[in-house]
Amino acid sequence: MTHRFVSVVAAFVVALAFSGTAAELEKTAVTAAESWLVLVDGGKHEESWQVTGIWLLH
Repeated sequence: MTHRFVSVVAAFVVALAFSGTAAELEKTAVTAAESWLVLVDGGKHEESWQVTGIWLLH
């Protein structure tokens, strides 16, 4: 699941850099958030922190 989330975040960054439509950016962001919520809702709090902690620190 960690690799999937990282892939989604990477896709979001690429979409942000190259996409011109707000709808596409929103869809990518929602997908990333939903992937993260799966971890949190599944009780995998440590894993969710590991994949997002560095982003939250900035």
